[in-house]
Amino acid sequence: MNKKIQAIICLKNSNLFLLLKRRKDGKWSNLTGNVKTNETIKHALYREIKEETQISKKDIISIFPLFCFKYKKKNETFEETVFLVRVKTTRIDISKNPDKEHLGFAWLETKDAIKLLNHKQMKLGIEISSLINKKQ
Repeated sequence: MNKKIQAIICLKNSNLFLLLKRRKDGKWSNLTGNVKTNETIKHALYREIKEETQISKKDIISIFPLFCFKYKKKNETFEETVFLVRVKTTRIDISKNPDKEHLGFAWLETKDAIKLLNHKQMKLGIEISSLINKKQ
């Protein structure tokens, strides 16, 4: 089974969420990535965040696992773990991503972020994260 991570990146003390505009289809998404062979999910999460945004470990305040789901794509099964990742910076640099996966990014309020997302699990991640932030 292939393992993936999804990071719902939120600016501390706010309901501003980071969305990335994918190069391959022009759609907006949360940060996602693959867990490499012999890599822990936590290491993959930190690695993907750094690769895709240049946000470093020192800028991450907290990480909360939210939920996990499975899906099939082209006869392969994937298990994706979704995390709320609170950060203390809005400084993003997508130009250093070695795969040049993204065309752009935006920090958006909950409602605006949900409107731009197509996948129900991504929307759910934003909704849950927004509720958690209200309780903090």
